[in-house]
Amino acid sequence: MILQNKLFLCVLIFCAKLFSQENNKDVCVAILNSNNSYEQVQRSIDSITQLRELSITDESYIYHSYAKFLFNNNKRNESYKYLYKAIELREKNQENDLISLKQSLCNLGLYYGRSGKLYKSINVFKELIDLPNEDRLRMKAYSELISLYSKIGDFEKSTNLFEKTTNYHIENKDYKSLYKNYMRISKVYALKGYKLNSKKIIYYLNKTDSLGRFTEIDKKDEAIINLRLGIVYEEINQKEKALEYYNKALVNNEALKDSVSISMINNNIGDLYLYDSSLEKAIESLQKSLLFAGDDIKSKSLTYSTFGAYYSGIKDFKEAKLYFEKAIQLLVFDNETDMYVNPTVDELTLKPNKLRLFDFIHQKASYWKGRFDNEKQNEFLNNALIDYKLADQLLDVIRFDSTEKTSKLFWREKGASLYMKAVEVCYLLNDMESAYFFMEKNKALLLLEELSDQQAKVLSNLPQQLIERDFALKQKIIETEEATTSNKTDILFELKRSYEQFKDSLATNYPAYSKLKKSLPVLNLQNHKTNFINKDSATLQYIINDTQAYGLAITKESTTLYHINDGVILQNEIGELTTQLQHPFNTQTEVAAYVKNSNSIFEKLIPNSILEKLKRKKITIAADGIIQNIPFEALISDIENQNSYLIKYNEINYVYSFSYLLFNSKKIRNPEHTFLGLAPERFKDKSLAVLPNSIYEVTSINSIFSDKTFVKEEATKLNFKTNFENYKIVHLATHSGSSNTEKPWLAFSDDKVNLNEIYATQNQADLVVLSACKTSQGELKTGEGVMSLARGFFFSGTNSVVSTLWNINDKTTQEIMYSFYTNIKDGQTKSKALHESKLAYLSSNEGSMASPFYWSSFVLIGDAGIVPIDDKLNLPILLLLFVIVLIVLGVAFKKRRKK
Repeated sequence: MILQNKLFLCVLIFCAKLFSQENNKDVCVAILNSNNSYEQVQRSIDSITQLRELSITDESYIYHSYAKFLFNNNKRNESYKYLYKAIELREKNQENDLISLKQSLCNLGLYYGRSGKLYKSINVFKELIDLPNEDRLRMKAYSELISLYSKIGDFEKSTNLFEKTTNYHIENKDYKSLYKNYMRISKVYALKGYKLNSKKIIYYLNKTDSLGRFTEIDKKDEAIINLRLGIVYEEINQKEKALEYYNKALVNNEALKDSVSISMINNNIGDLYLYDSSLEKAIESLQKSLLFAGDDIKSKSLTYSTFGAYYSGIKDFKEAKLYFEKAIQLLVFDNETDMYVNPTVDELTLKPNKLRLFDFIHQKASYWKGRFDNEKQNEFLNNALIDYKLADQLLDVIRFDSTEKTSKLFWREKGASLYMKAVEVCYLLNDMESAYFFMEKNKALLLLEELSDQQAKVLSNLPQQLIERDFALKQKIIETEEATTSNKTDILFELKRSYEQFKDSLATNYPAYSKLKKSLPVLNLQNHKTNFINKDSATLQYIINDTQAYGLAITKESTTLYHINDGVILQNEIGELTTQLQHPFNTQTEVAAYVKNSNSIFEKLIPNSILEKLKRKKITIAADGIIQNIPFEALISDIENQNSYLIKYNEINYVYSFSYLLFNSKKIRNPEHTFLGLAPERFKDKSLAVLPNSIYEVTSINSIFSDKTFVKEEATKLNFKTNFENYKIVHLATHSGSSNTEKPWLAFSDDKVNLNEIYATQNQADLVVLSACKTSQGELKTGEGVMSLARGFFFSGTNSVVSTLWNINDKTTQEIMYSFYTNIKDGQTKSKALHESKLAYLSSNEGSMASPFYWSSFVLIGDAGIVPIDDKLNLPILLLLFVIVLIVLGVAFKKRRKK
């Protein structure tokens, strides 16, 4: 036998020498297709590549083909080595044979992806995309990236790539690739949540099926379609339909003899029966799932997790714990042992299955909480808290891996559910420190990330031209998103790709920057007390969802975490309050209804035990969810006194989060000028009403500061964008709007500027006042906050914003604002200045005119300190003084001469 193999090799080599270069490839194919052992094939390949007459084309072909042979024979590390050899040779020859280089890169990307090396796979495909020509292999790379980005949680990138590749496949009538694309995007939406995205998943799976008229759908893909439809219908509670599709998927995979897929389907059927309380059927399906899983880690770990849920449901907590731990251990360490140790975040970071690991750890934390509910032992709460903190750390890693804004917002929403559960555990443990941490993590984290990124650029000594390049690229992306050009999708795609390449180069060339920007400066409780608490001040922090709410009151004397009862009722009351506040009270019946509802909200948000601690203190509030829609100063504190507004007893201001407040207040701002006011009176958009009082509002305020104003036709979008970067105070008296169908916007005489455009600006303002309607309103993003105009100005650099919660009255606004700025000029803090101006309005008005509608819409968000105003005399006054001095000196000189 050995002699035969040697003879076979000699003949091959002889033939390779004897015939043309084309035959070297044939020899390679013959070797790889022979029945020889791996070692014999390796020796044959090594021998043939040592022949001197091999061209670069032949040698690279042999390495490329041999790498494929190795990968298919589970010699993955060896396959990478030979594929890199092929790539190195083909890079030298790319001018003559670019397509071969792309083929090798494509294979390397595929091999890394199938081995779970997701980030390496992404980088290889990005390298392929950077090569010239938009061809089939570039589209293949884009298509693979759809799946890869979704696996690391960057769903928006996947969606962008889907649009790009789908258009290409439609134009080229490549129906096979097109249906594969529909399969990929259905998976992206599935990962974002089957229930939430059920309509989109069904839509794309049906489109896949419809393409069967033009191309054959793979049997494997038919099985996947049926499986996904089964999961969708289970999630939307159509159990019979779900079971129908699961059984179809089982038939598909039994025909394919795909035991791993059979395992996963049985797991899903078990899960369906579990939540339908058919426990015997559930356990039968789960046992089948485990049997068919074999050594496959993903399907086995998923089944273990479902077993954990099963045993939790029947309150066999020891078995449940065992299975939850097995699920995590198998995904992290690829093995099962009797001794379970929680993985570290570093160990989790290295794993490709982070999304599933997050779900498993979150599930295990919920298990500990459920066990506490049953057995009332605090050790279970402590274990739950450990797991919630680990899940939070993993969530940070996933979010940082996502570079698209919408992907980050998706993970913020995921975090909100975790943070509420964690705060509940902290409440039961009376753990104030951890509760504070989770409440802070639940607010404005993406704003904090942006600020941290800016600071990291400075601290890592990033060259100024690169900082400017970063901003210019982001600005261009935002401008393109707002454009209406026909080829907008392609332009936007290329811009985002350029920006990603730029960010990758920064991470490579400036590792200190890459490390610093991930160090989010989230405050701890002690730092909070040091920076924000004294004998005259207090803070209130809230977290709320559809059914639960908690408050955290911090004073010099105490820290109190309290549960807010009747969360559902509170939501309804706040909804009613926001309606009541949007018009003046015209009857005593309206007043009585407001007093009753407002006081009920007040007693939930600030119960008597907390109110006692807050008396006569300045209160800074970090609201959450729907609570962000109410002005606390307008709440009635005493049901027996219809005028007992909280503003009469406490000075109040608001923050997005205390971590953001502290970090943002330390930002260096050096504007050259003091005050900029803009007040359009009439608008090019004739649907906007004339604002007759806006000009007087701005000019009267400017009489305090004697600086710059643009009024009437001069209050243009361009004058706003080109001037507001260099002013300490910016006051905008205009129209604004926000709805479910359009982004928040501000109107200028000639055009509107929307929220995205504000994101694309930079400013150094200590204070921006948005004297327009509903400038604190916008889309509420769970776990992050309201996407309002006010937030946009913070994003672009502002230290504090005065904004509005509802439509404001033109005339009373003018009165309150003039008083506010007079107080600012007199050296009062921003918070005190607004507080006093509202009280002054209340004291000089009564009846309907004293309704909260008129005075409580304006809220101060952010830094509440003083605005440092440089006292400067304006030119006319200086000239007048100069003339007076000259006259006095002249008179004195004449008198002296007469003497």
